[in-house]
Amino acid sequence: MTTTYDPHHPTYVDEADVRDELTRVFDVCQGCRRCVDLCASFPTLFDLLDRFDDRDAGRLTPLEQDRVVEACFQCTRCSVGCPYRPEVHETAVDFPHLMLRAEAMRHVNGHQSRAQRTARRTMTHPDTIGRLGSFTAPLANRITGAAPGSLVRKLLATITGVSAKRSLPRFAGERFSGWFARRTGDLGGRSRQRVTVFPTCIVEYQDVEVGRDLVQVYEHNGIECTLSTARCCGAPSLHAGDLRRFERIADANVRTLAAEIRSNGGDVVVPQPSCARVLCQDYPRYCSTERRADALLLVEHTFDASAYLVWSHVSGTVPLGTEFVGKVPDHIVHVTDPRSASRSTRSTGSSGASGPVIDDLLALTGATVTTVDRSSGVDGLWGLRHGTEAVAVPIAQRLATTLAAEIERLDDGDEGSGSGDTVIVGDSSLANTVIAEQVGDRPLHPLSLMRRAYGLDVGPSPG
Repeated sequence: MTTTYDPHHPTYVDEADVRDELTRVFDVCQGCRRCVDLCASFPTLFDLLDRFDDRDAGRLTPLEQDRVVEACFQCTRCSVGCPYRPEVHETAVDFPHLMLRAEAMRHVNGHQSRAQRTARRTMTHPDTIGRLGSFTAPLANRITGAAPGSLVRKLLATITGVSAKRSLPRFAGERFSGWFARRTGDLGGRSRQRVTVFPTCIVEYQDVEVGRDLVQVYEHNGIECTLSTARCCGAPSLHAGDLRRFERIADANVRTLAAEIRSNGGDVVVPQPSCARVLCQDYPRYCSTERRADALLLVEHTFDASAYLVWSHVSGTVPLGTEFVGKVPDHIVHVTDPRSASRSTRSTGSSGASGPVIDDLLALTGATVTTVDRSSGVDGLWGLRHGTEAVAVPIAQRLATTLAAEIERLDDGDEGSGSGDTVIVGDSSLANTVIAEQVGDRPLHPLSLMRRAYGLDVGPSPG
């Protein structure tokens, strides 16, 4: 049995070794049970073990172990405050990385289900799907936007492994890179800082408005933007257990981004927290040895795009404008990304960027900000995969219930004041799609709210 989270270790995907390590960690977790309400992995594990008087994890079969692994969607909430995490306890438990190791082992040994294999073939190629979807946006959106459970969606699920029951992001008729190339972004000598925008696949092909809002807000504050030529961060491949493909993606992106950092002389900003986390926490771990130095350079210079503004403002590097002539709500309910649950104003590389850090940015507008730190159950497309609905949808419904209760509380507090304008803001575009599925209205990205508050006009939304 080897306690390792190093994907280059010779026993990393050895089945016997991985299953022995699963047994060790499951025994530790059943004695603690602190994470019982965070996701389905832990209730599944504890229900399986409670059948035995001695609760011995060694009595679980490989299939039962795999049920626990399959319920993990890499929200990483269990690693926040875990009393056994490697840096604070000799027992050394890192549940999220163990689940990634187990998924990689299952991939190598052909233990994944047919639905998983089908989804992996589709979802690990987001750039290919994105280019095709954007090029055929009207047709693609009619197909993916068909009623959940309809014959069209069921056929799509059979072919692609994408859930027939979940709402899916829409494709933009114009990609973000196309808009960026034709925009007029001359700061007229007002440039105080320069950054490279790593748009992520969902901003490049789908949530283009977030990228446009990022550029407008940055340039309004004198921050010059250049566009990275790197593409998808590779999270779908990592979470599907396809480490060879993920290493190739990581190496290519690390090489590209490190070169851009050196040539542009600035930092990299990422408008999706989960993608920033992959760049900073997973690339140094999984990329080849030859690219390790470049990966560490990337860690030092990569920021969540919203948190970068806070850091620039607080440090005095680029003080932000605080004249908000546009629409500012009375209240903001901020849904944080749980994969960035730690709090810091610096790089996402070691500590994340959501929560009070971005709350500070939103509060500059004068609105009151309330934080909801709860998962949407989507992760890197896990929640949109066929077969995960029974676990993913209840997680999304609990988030919707929490949001409804918070909005009701704020509205009650404004009774008789003539106020009560409340806006939901979410860090993750995928999570915002899930929230829209549950509550009807799509949340704003933090940078989109800032763009509106500044009163900036970026023209009509891309089709």
